[in-house]
Amino acid sequence: MYFFYHKKFDSRIWKKHPERRKYYLKDLLDNGLIIGKSPVEAEEVLGRNESHSMKEDRWTYTLYTDTGIQRKYFLALYFKDGRISKARKEFKILY
Repeated sequence: MYFFYHKKFDSRIWKKHPERRKYYLKDLLDNGLIIGKSPVEAEEVLGRNESHSMKEDRWTYTLYTDTGIQRKYFLALYFKDGRISKARKEFKILY
């Protein structure tokens, strides 16, 4: 398990330096900074949807990869009625 120094969310750094996103995730989620936002507003704050999925109601943003346990972590946003209804950290197993 990794513990990261958490920082106050900064949209500019989130978009410009994806390798630093893990430090901003806690503030983003704990303070509900994106809940209720439209897709346009989400893109203004987080940048373009990085998901390779065809699902329009779920966007993802890469956080980091843990090669030791073969997992890729990302922020997942779920939309309902055109607004973000849920945001959480998820992972996928790399094989």
